[in-house]
Amino acid sequence: MTHDEMHDTAHVATDWEVAQTASAHTSEAQLRSVTTQSDALARLPFSDLFLEPLGSAWFKTFSRDPVRHEVTGAALADALDLRAILNEGVKKLDFRVTYQGVPMRGARLDTAQGALYVCRRHQEGALEFESLGYGHRLETALLSSELCGGGLVLLTGGTSSGKTVGATALLVAFLKRYGGCAYTVENPIEVDIEGEYEGDGGVTGTCYQTEVDDDAQFAFEIRRRLRGAPNILMIGELRTAEAIAQAFLAATSGVLVIATYHTDDQLTGLQRLSSMLRDAGYDAGLFASGLAAVVHQRLSARWQDDVLIRELDVSPLVIKGAEDERGLRSQLHGTDFRQMISEIDRQRRVAHNLDLNLAF
Repeated sequence: MTHDEMHDTAHVATDWEVAQTASAHTSEAQLRSVTTQSDALARLPFSDLFLEPLGSAWFKTFSRDPVRHEVTGAALADALDLRAILNEGVKKLDFRVTYQGVPMRGARLDTAQGALYVCRRHQEGALEFESLGYGHRLETALLSSELCGGGLVLLTGGTSSGKTVGATALLVAFLKRYGGCAYTVENPIEVDIEGEYEGDGGVTGTCYQTEVDDDAQFAFEIRRRLRGAPNILMIGELRTAEAIAQAFLAATSGVLVIATYHTDDQLTGLQRLSSMLRDAGYDAGLFASGLAAVVHQRLSARWQDDVLIRELDVSPLVIKGAEDERGLRSQLHGTDFRQMISEIDRQRRVAHNLDLNLAF
């Protein structure tokens, strides 16, 4: 059964049936509630839903929404039902839940008045990579056949900048184009992408997702996946020095590694990554040879005529396949990357230029 067929089946099955058949990794962290008669909560345009300790609920329509949108009426009754399900079933501080057909990633936060549940809505399945706004030139670079030989593609940015959406979309696009086997290591899984992906010319790629309970497990699970004949690894977020080291080791062993990394600017992120790799006991050579591309991104949202418009702004640093790849890798051997500012600015201009003769 292909990935698309799995999701077609899910639309006509109950949430309980989906929980029983769609994944072999279902656990208490991936709660599924039986669909209720009301879908009032699901119809709210929320990006983040806050279930407060004393029975009230409110939501944001996007990450930086300045308005507290109160949940009332039938939607509030649904919110209280969801809260009761979480109170009874959630044993972890971070979890996944699907309610009224809406997949969400959640966190339980203790406050002075009790437990606050914050649930972020996620789409079911990866979005089309070409629809996200990276631009044709950058999309071409990130889907280059050169990356079949390995390398680390890093999507960086702040909170709610679309890093995970971009990473899952890139992974699926790569599988459809080149086939092969992909594994993910995530905490928690945010987008359900496990399954088969058919491309042109008889190409079929397969993705297997893995959820870990603690950041300390990332390094071990990355090493374990390398025994499973991977073509691609996706790492939900690089947070520990050992996980970063294992990601670079995989990237220099012929595996394409797609990962996200939280940072507010590209240069600081590069220097912190390099420093963490050294802390893990590895020299700058691994850092310089492993990096394939670093894409820093910002996602903004605004309402216009009752339509929520999202705009992605990207700043690329493409290394593998770049015109000056050797020079860029030479600079990455150092510890001070300020000299790369001019190259980052140049590539940003190239990414947004319509002249087809320009290249990264």
